[in-house]
Amino acid sequence: MISLRWAKPKDVESIARINARCFPTSDSTDRAERIRNDARCNISDILVAEENGRIVGSTTLIPQKVWTGGTEHAQGGVAAVQVDPDFRRRGLGHVLMKRIDQAHRERGFPLSMLHPYSPVFYRRLGYAPIERWIELRLRAAALPECEAAMSVRTATGDDLEAVIECHRRSLPSHNGGMTRSPQVWMQRIFGGRRMVAIFERDRQVDGYFIYELHPTHDVLQQLMYVREWVAPDDEVARALFGYLAAQKAQCPEVRLFAPVDCPLMLFLSEPRSLAYENPQDGHYSSGTMGTSAMARVVDLARLFAAGRRLAGPPLACRFRLIETRGAPVGDAGDASVEEVGVEFDGSTAQLTRQSPSAWLECDPGTMAQVYFGAVGPREAVRWGAARADSVETLEKLEVLFAQSAPFVHPLDFF
Repeated sequence: MISLRWAKPKDVESIARINARCFPTSDSTDRAERIRNDARCNISDILVAEENGRIVGSTTLIPQKVWTGGTEHAQGGVAAVQVDPDFRRRGLGHVLMKRIDQAHRERGFPLSMLHPYSPVFYRRLGYAPIERWIELRLRAAALPECEAAMSVRTATGDDLEAVIECHRRSLPSHNGGMTRSPQVWMQRIFGGRRMVAIFERDRQVDGYFIYELHPTHDVLQQLMYVREWVAPDDEVARALFGYLAAQKAQCPEVRLFAPVDCPLMLFLSEPRSLAYENPQDGHYSSGTMGTSAMARVVDLARLFAAGRRLAGPPLACRFRLIETRGAPVGDAGDASVEEVGVEFDGSTAQLTRQSPSAWLECDPGTMAQVYFGAVGPREAVRWGAARADSVETLEKLEVLFAQSAPFVHPLDFF
């Protein structure tokens, strides 16, 4: 008989043992230490599944705050969904996710987000991708040079608070950015071998990138892996990439994790197709593309009450969420999860008790895509992921939800 409960300190070793079997990148001792000291959440945020007193699975619900539409939203980040290999194929993953979904509602999280190990599994649970990313592999010599790069330098310990403040200032304009506590910064962002390069303007840190140096087959050269970069305007962007170009003697190759629409590829001095690789000549510009963060709407009424800025024509619209097959919420006999009426006045959204004639119907994952601007309402209807009462409604919603493509950095999850 499977029972679920929230973890206690005595459970850490058992959780770490399963974690090491499911994600074999470190041993259980290291995992246990990370669980005990995780700055993002407490041990009591870990849900465990037991059978006859033995922990056979677990998952973690991380309290988070994500930015979209210039507004901070509370959400639950789901991490480390794991089932002991000896107890798989029994539906334990589904059982854990059903209870986690309930916990979202109990804690007032209108959104749920995760970085999937198995996207197909989570798509069946109502999650959908909300971002596209690209990992570029670039020759530093191909990057555009810039005199302003002389204003970029390696950060010292005295600069870290200014870096945190620079990130905080960028959040209202960063669709998908996460609010981070000082503890998260010090433990997960600045930890290990990571270094920070900063751009200073008027004695203020106005941009930065976080990077790691990795050894190569040549003892005199290193690979520079840029983990995160913040460049609020063109001058800062040119300066930061000019700094990378200046490292070409020591770091001939740069890897960069960025949104898929990053325009950098268009300004390389030696552009090549993303699929192009030439081991003899080195990588001019190559990379891999994919989708990463997935999300679903848990509480639509609470989401629209969060106060996101919406610029567009006035509209009264009824939104109806229909769970996908196998999703963890809703009775089997009633697929409808939630229906709310919303009035848009051109800047904000207000819930209404009326039932407007205009309507949009979709599953919780598609609603998350529309809300974050990852997918437009017209595209959702075109591909059969949504239905609407009219083309006019879709056109108005298209304007209301339009914003830059979301980009959720993996440093906020891993």
